Amino acid sequence: GEILITITKPNYYPLQQTIDVVQANVDLGLENVNPASAVVSGATVQLDLTLKNFGTQTANSVSADLTSNNSNVNITTTSADFGDINAGATATEGYEIEINSNCPNYEIIEFDLAISDGSTSKFQIIVSSLIFEFESVVISGNGVLEPDELSSITVMFNNIGSFEATSIYADLTSTSNYVSIITSNYPVGNVAINGSATAEYVVQVAEDCHVGMNIPFQIEFTDANGLTASIYFSLEVGDIEQNAPTGPDAYGYYAYDSNDQYYDNCPEYEWIEIDPQEGGNGQVFELGDDRSVVIPMPFDFPFYGEVGDSLTICTNGWISLHPTWETYFRNWNIPSALGPYGMIAPYWDDLIGEEIEDGVYADMRICYYYDEAENIFVVEWNKCFNRIDLVSVEKFELVLYDPASYPTASGNGEIQFNYKLANNPDWKSNYATVGIENHDQSEGLLYTYANIYPQSASPLQNEFSIKFTTEEPEFTAPIIPIADFNTGRTYGIAPFEVSFINLTTPQYFYNEFTWEFNDGSPLSEERNPIHTFSDPGSYDITLTAENIEGLDEITKSSYINVFSTDGLIWPGDTNNNGIVNAEDILQIGVFWRQTGNARTNSSLVWAANDYPGGWNIDVASLADCDGNGEVNIADVLALGLNWEATHSTILSLPPFSPEELEVSRSNFEDIYYTLGNSGNELLIKNYIAREFDLPIIQPIEINSLKQNY
Repeated sequence: GEILITITKPNYYPLQQTIDVVQANVDLGLENVNPASAVVSGATVQLDLTLKNFGTQTANSVSADLTSNNSNVNITTTSADFGDINAGATATEGYEIEINSNCPNYEIIEFDLAISDGSTSKFQIIVSSLIFEFESVVISGNGVLEPDELSSITVMFNNIGSFEATSIYADLTSTSNYVSIITSNYPVGNVAINGSATAEYVVQVAEDCHVGMNIPFQIEFTDANGLTASIYFSLEVGDIEQNAPTGPDAYGYYAYDSNDQYYDNCPEYEWIEIDPQEGGNGQVFELGDDRSVVIPMPFDFPFYGEVGDSLTICTNGWISLHPTWETYFRNWNIPSALGPYGMIAPYWDDLIGEEIEDGVYADMRICYYYDEAENIFVVEWNKCFNRIDLVSVEKFELVLYDPASYPTASGNGEIQFNYKLANNPDWKSNYATVGIENHDQSEGLLYTYANIYPQSASPLQNEFSIKFTTEEPEFTAPIIPIADFNTGRTYGIAPFEVSFINLTTPQYFYNEFTWEFNDGSPLSEERNPIHTFSDPGSYDITLTAENIEGLDEITKSSYINVFSTDGLIWPGDTNNNGIVNAEDILQIGVFWRQTGNARTNSSLVWAANDYPGGWNIDVASLADCDGNGEVNIADVLALGLNWEATHSTILSLPPFSPEELEVSRSNFEDIYYTLGNSGNELLIKNYIAREFDLPIIQPIEINSLKQNY
């Protein structure tokens, strides 16, 4: 018969051609592939291959040779004789293959079957294997690896493979010379599919290890059948601040982020737009899913002591200082044997273009640009979406600095990652990988993997930068600190717990602090203390900040106000200023629908009531005028009933800021449209109107809220 083939392409005329289909006398093809046993790593499997003669005559003395280019399989039966196959008949023969014990889970192995009639059939098998995923690690004692100390660590991991892992042993190793593994082997036992397990080890960090160094670890799992799998994680040595650099790794690279502000190498975030669609001057590759391109470098760039003059850019958020066709969409720890050699990874994850329609994706825009004036080379990832949810946009770039213009003591080039948009969604606790790795994958500096950050690193965020360099940490020239602080809320009911936020600048980690709470308690030297005021009163708070250049002191008078639980609540006086008036509607609106314990005697009678407890925001109980345990429209009645009533008071609630009121706008609008247009209700209604730019209602008649009820 005939087949009409039509070939189309956007902006091209279609091509149509008729092809004659002629049945051959002998036409052999592969009809079926049947593994005689489970296709798992480390197994010897017989593949029963069935050939069929689709021709019109008998095929005599048929044979077929089996080959594969995949290094994870060894074919022990490379050829088989199928004998004579009559027209329309089939014949089956077995081929024995050996799958490597370290073959990855879900590895696709492709085969070619060369048949003696000159035809070739292709097929593939998918291998199941052990695969574990790192979940967390707990360090004994103070939770930190310390130089010259023995530490017990407990590692939790999950079986995310396709079968139960049995009789598992877990061996811990490290590529770092700064750690000794004292107990390295742990009998895990069986781990069910999607189950979790732990392994316990003892390690010792060397006495001369730098505080802040990342120590890479690997756990290799082995089961009763010899199958193997590995997980990777890193731990940081010492207890350090988040605004300190990360590293060094064994070679000497450090990572400085935007929050390391008191170090000379702290990077300044500055987005360099190079996409021509957005005003840039770069060159653009429009690339689909899992693509890599190789381009020349405009200057020599030493990296881990080796000079590269070309690089590979991958759509999955990394570059390599080696030419490669690999795309490595599955991100891993650093260092590890998975991924490209000589890798620089600003955001290694499975990225794809925007989904245009179901299963159809736009191209990503991968841009590069050499700025000859600044002697920098920029690579930008634009229009990239995270495959896990197809909505998280990741827009980031890396900048390579020409060492001839930006010299370092080691001679290695400096690198900066800039993040305009960084969402980093989760997939099986994997998230993105950020860091650098040397040319043989034996060493690297990890910034984050699996949403785990060293203590010195800040989480990825929008408008954020990370700089990698071999330049050792040097503090910026110190200056006298400027002391300042605040807290979330400055008033509450005794006992009142306050979390103080230290706003002293610059935020040198070597600044020393003294806090005076003026409530009879000892001084505090914490950076951000949490203090409980047990007794009612108004308290001055003093903070002194000091470093080698000098000191500064700030006192905020009557900053913390603590109310007594006894006789606190007067129905209608919601701000406790001693009089009931229109202003008291503000507490009702801000604390609208807040709930807590009801008072023992729920009443609107003008009398003092004790705080009943059980309120998430304790002072919201003052707005519960009727004492029923909820702030609602019924509490407005108390304002009218007790209008202009007074009582003696020492402390009142501070006024709300415009921002606090605006957050509660919808609450006040509800109250506004519920209130009537006469008497005290109208006074309250127009008070709300003036605060929130709502219509002012002109009085029609004079009435009091009491008379309306």
